[in-house]
Formats: sequence, structure tokens, C-alpha cells
Amino acid sequence: MSEMLSHLSENQIIDLMKRYYAGQSIDKFINEYSLYVSADTIYKEFPPLVFLNYTCEYCGKSLVVNRHSKELIRSGYKESEFYCPSCGHKPFIKKCEC
Repeated sequence: MSEMLSHLSENQIIDLMKRYYAGQSIDKFINEYSLYVSADTIYKEFPPLVFLNYTCEYCGKSLVVNRHSKELIRSGYKESEFYCPSCGHKPFIKKCEC
């Protein structure tokens, strides 16, 4: 969990992400939720997206991917972006250095 969002409930974070990706005014909800982050980088504070159908071959945890900006979300997520939040393994990178 991002420290920037730690004062928000899970439902507030979900609402914030929905509004961000729906294209609502970023400045409005930055003020509403008392966030100290720039409009350009707010998506970097969102919790990673969990892929339950992909698991780490070393520790068995579900793989995750960092969320994209609303401009990049249309391109989708690539397997090369997946990583294990527990051990850092990147299974789709040939020379993972975890």
C-alpha cells in the first residue's frame, strides 16, 4: 500500500481509481481525498493489479503488475511487466535478477 493513500479506506481507493480511469478531473479528487501527489503521477500510487491465474514459480504468490496511466491503460498489460510482490521474481524476463 502506498503511504500516500494509507489514510484512505479500500473502498475510497477503489472509488479513486475508478474516477481516475473514467477521466474525471484529477485535481478535484486530489483535493477531495487530501492527497499530496501530482496529477501526472497519481496512478503510480495505486495498488498493483493482481493476476490470480499467474503465480510465482519460486514462492507461489500471485503475480502483480504496476498500474498504467489512463493514457497507457488502453494498450493493456504485457507479461514482461509481471512480477512477484514477495520475492521480486519476473518470470517473463529471460535474465531475471531476483
